[in-house]
Amino acid sequence: MGKMSMAIWTATSLSFVTFAASLSLQQRFFGIDVLAGDGTSLPDGSTQALRMRGEGTQNYECQQNSDGTYGWALQYPLAYLWLYDSDGNVDTTATPDGMHYFANIGSGAGWDLGTNCDPGTTINDRACDTYTARWRGTSPVADPQNGTIAWLLVEKDENNMAPMVEENGAAAFNEFWMYNWMQRLDTEGGSASGTCESASDVGQTSASAYTCDYILAFTAISFAHEAEVATPDNCFQALPLYGVGVQEYQFWDGSWLLSQPIATLVAYSTKTGDVVADGIVGSHFFANVGDSGTAGSGAGWVVGADCSGSSCGTQAGAFRGVLDTAVANPEAGNIALLLVDRDDANTAAANNALYQYDWMQRLLTQDGVAPDYNGTQGERFQSNYTCAYVLSLCVEVPDPVVTFVDGLAEYTTVTGPVVDNWCWYDNAMTA
Repeated sequence: MGKMSMAIWTATSLSFVTFAASLSLQQRFFGIDVLAGDGTSLPDGSTQALRMRGEGTQNYECQQNSDGTYGWALQYPLAYLWLYDSDGNVDTTATPDGMHYFANIGSGAGWDLGTNCDPGTTINDRACDTYTARWRGTSPVADPQNGTIAWLLVEKDENNMAPMVEENGAAAFNEFWMYNWMQRLDTEGGSASGTCESASDVGQTSASAYTCDYILAFTAISFAHEAEVATPDNCFQALPLYGVGVQEYQFWDGSWLLSQPIATLVAYSTKTGDVVADGIVGSHFFANVGDSGTAGSGAGWVVGADCSGSSCGTQAGAFRGVLDTAVANPEAGNIALLLVDRDDANTAAANNALYQYDWMQRLLTQDGVAPDYNGTQGERFQSNYTCAYVLSLCVEVPDPVVTFVDGLAEYTTVTGPVVDNWCWYDNAMTA
């Protein structure tokens, strides 16, 4: 599949209601606030989103420089990774969640998550039994530190990673694809030690123990949409998927009824907004295919490897939806724009990479409408379409703090959104 140019969103901050302490929705959702340096602070619109503890070695070799001097050159890191929990704690005595490494001597920084991950003792003997995520970085910017390795800000290297992790003949949905930046912070140790001063030292190696925090960062996205299909104010667009396929209709008793969608889901680049060539990550379906005068129902989306219809060879996540709002596309000839709520009754929480998302929007629809002629009874018609399916994350809105003064109460919150134009008279709320 060739590259499909769909640069339709930009990495800018979203518009949302004002929050206490000026925290963005993204900052409130991910709940991470680790101090960085001048050179390693995140660009505007990006937010610390996933924090890992790294523990291992930085491995150096003594080399002669082009100017004739000698110095230690970093060859590769070998480190285990542990995820912090939602309370900001990490247990480095538990089984590691992943590993950090270089793909090549001196370059190709990579971070993998999976089961039974082991970075090994050399650059080429790392392995996980199964993989769930991979992130590759490039163009590091350093904040030097005294007595320890530098803090770093590393940019996502989309040329050397993919929406699917493929390893050992297996593929898995890459749960790190949505992150644009990596910070290495709170470093301890890792500096080369030993003598590297003359030709006789060339080839000597140094393995220096270190620890640090690795923090992946999410960059805000913004897909334009009609107000009628906007998510609630406490939600933000987080994971866009490009849908391409058909809307299948059946003619019955004088009208065309939607029987089912049959669509492939493709990842967007989180850096350019283009659809990723060969970036297939899932499928879209109806759990109940319409037939004989009954329209289809049970909208679902799945991500994983080798997905078709409602199942995948290896499934990473599923989202089942209930229609909240439909509005006509202002451009005639295109299927409606939709706002879809998560169907908790049919969406499993366990082992589901998509369960954290509360809403799905169908936006930027192209084609997919039913025929404008009368068919024969039972006739089926497949109408090609494309669109953006955009999943949103939502911040929990805390209960309000209400203060009564002379029978008048004002609605305020300590950490939640400020909601204007609401007040209470005689303990009753009115607008």
